[in-house]
Amino acid sequence: MNERLNLYLDENIKKVELNPLTVKPKLIFFADVSENADLWTNKAVERYYNKDTVFIKNK
Repeated sequence: MNERLNLYLDENIKKVELNPLTVKPKLIFFADVSENADLWTNKAVERYYNKDTVFIKNK
């Protein structure tokens, strides 16, 4: 998660390509961003962190 946060906070990176999460605790995990950059979850992260696009890399 720290790796993701560093990418989100880096103002020079506008296209954020993320690795899939390897651990998803059922108690606190609801959803992650998707490979589809057009989904609302991805768009919400883009707006919040002022990015052009955010998506999960193809596996």
